[in-house]
Amino acid sequence: ANSRCKDYYDLYMFQKIKHELINFNNLFNAIINTFAYRETNWDQESFLKLLDSIANNDIMITRWLKYSNTHSYAYKIPFGIIIDAIKKLILDIQNLPEK
Repeated sequence: ANSRCKDYYDLYMFQKIKHELINFNNLFNAIINTFAYRETNWDQESFLKLLDSIANNDIMITRWLKYSNTHSYAYKIPFGIIIDAIKKLILDIQNLPEK
């Protein structure tokens, strides 16, 4: 799992600010291609469970608190809100009519 807080913040911003500009078919294809390149299967349900695990991980919560306290743009955004935004992106992909 990725531990870079900036990446989590970026995904949060995509979902919160740029959601209407996202081409979810292209995003899905990029995910599939990236996972294939890394010889990993894309399993949305497992990914959502992993996000639940990350959301409750004390190390990640501490990392997020340090990150958000030193970056004004992320200040006072709870880690759970960040994870929920990422889950919404995954669910948007999951709900595509045809993949």
